[in-house]
Amino acid sequence: MDKNLYKLLISITLFATMISCKPTCELVSLDLRDFKAVSIGGRVKAEAVESKVYPVSHPDKFTFSLKNTNGSIRVSGKPTREISIRAEKVAYGEDQQQAEKRLEELIIVYEKKTDELSIRAKPPVVTIGGRSPRVDFIISLPETLRQVNVHSVNGRIDVRHVNSSFDLHSTNGAIDVEGSGDMEVSTTNGRIGVRGGNGEIRASTTNGNIDIDANNSKVSASSTNGRITLKLRSPEQTDAHTTNGNISADISEARSIKVEAGARKAWRLYLSGFDKVEKRKGLFQNSATAILGDGKVRMEFKTTNGSIEVRVTR
Repeated sequence: MDKNLYKLLISITLFATMISCKPTCELVSLDLRDFKAVSIGGRVKAEAVESKVYPVSHPDKFTFSLKNTNGSIRVSGKPTREISIRAEKVAYGEDQQQAEKRLEELIIVYEKKTDELSIRAKPPVVTIGGRSPRVDFIISLPETLRQVNVHSVNGRIDVRHVNSSFDLHSTNGAIDVEGSGDMEVSTTNGRIGVRGGNGEIRASTTNGNIDIDANNSKVSASSTNGRITLKLRSPEQTDAHTTNGNISADISEARSIKVEAGARKAWRLYLSGFDKVEKRKGLFQNSATAILGDGKVRMEFKTTNGSIEVRVTR
């Protein structure tokens, strides 16, 4: 690409970044002397680290939000009243000067309000050659925040030891979360792992497995291509649906549940530990109803291409 055109594109990117920031935005300046450049596969990599700490007066009224394009995100809850951010930035170029220039253009915007902290990674609009720039975030925050929102396009999300309401989303990447509270977890390409309780758990993926280990929770799990494995204690209403994959559910500490299960005729339905099981054979699909106690809590498991196993432990 012509050098003048390249400079014009970069100028437009930086100008758009400046005008999009509100007065409360904080842009972190970087010192290029702190960068490291090493040769990788014929290209040069430049790296830098940003660290920030924000106090939180009332964690139970505070919302944390993070949006990233490329890179992993790790969040851990601690008995603290502050949010600590470590952002590991990486950019590539054909030489050291180009790599460092692209790294400088990889901007992170921090917007702090009384009851909210929003972080957004803004990679250059145009990347000429080489690999895409990325930011790997390592976050520690109060374990009892009101709300945690984490969105990524390309990268894994891992959240541990947080008792909050969650909204976690990735397009290409696995998601693992451990905590308590309401959870909305979704990805397009990647597996989902959830360990939680005392809330509503909604997990969905297009291509990937789902594993949920939950206490006292309402659970909804759906996948197009992937198995679903559930371990439920004192369960509430539960729905698990997949098109291509098996469904397995281990249920304990339950007194009153009613299970409806259905799968294509060629696949197996196995239900054990119930007071009553009724199986039905259809032209294209087999189905079954299983009842424990008076069947107050409804549970539904359905797959097109896969078997279903539901086991109750008393």
